[in-house]
Amino acid sequence: MAAHHIPIRPARTTALVQLAQDLPPAVLAPMLGLHVITAQQWRRRAATDWSAYLEARRTGTPG
Repeated sequence: MAAHHIPIRPARTTALVQLAQDLPPAVLAPMLGLHVITAQQWRRRAATDWSAYLEARRTGTPG
């Protein structure tokens, strides 16, 4: 991919976020050769906070 000037970092980041959403850090870390703390950081980064969306749905106000 690098020979064709296709950036791989965005794809790598997307893949890591998806894995972090699906797997606990204790599984993700050894599978990818990451430190457990690094896997926990990816897990936090992948976390989705739906509270603003749910509040907007409840009150009917946008944003």
